[in-house]
Amino acid sequence: MIANSLKIIIPLAAFLLLNSVFTVDERQEAILFQFGEIIDADFEPGIHFKIPFLNNVKKFDNRILTIDQKPERFLTQEKKDLIVDSYVKWRITDVVQYYKTTQGD
Repeated sequence: MIANSLKIIIPLAAFLLLNSVFTVDERQEAILFQFGEIIDADFEPGIHFKIPFLNNVKKFDNRILTIDQKPERFLTQEKKDLIVDSYVKWRITDVVQYYKTTQGD
């Protein structure tokens, strides 16, 4: 009887433990949510804990990011083709404001 209950309790405890731990890398910012509301966003790199099934974590890269657009063709006043290749370099400085503005996209 005890062996059967241990077969259920040990995997369940391991599952709950694995779902209550999250890590934040040096190159990441993290936001902790509870039912979709922001609870905390000031996490140092390392291991952190959350309440499984109530809290979830969304991580964002805090390195310099690049969006590269495909080249576009424009016509000048002289009716000559001009190909413009553009890109944007950016970094998230305030992760809460970024999430509220873009909903994480």
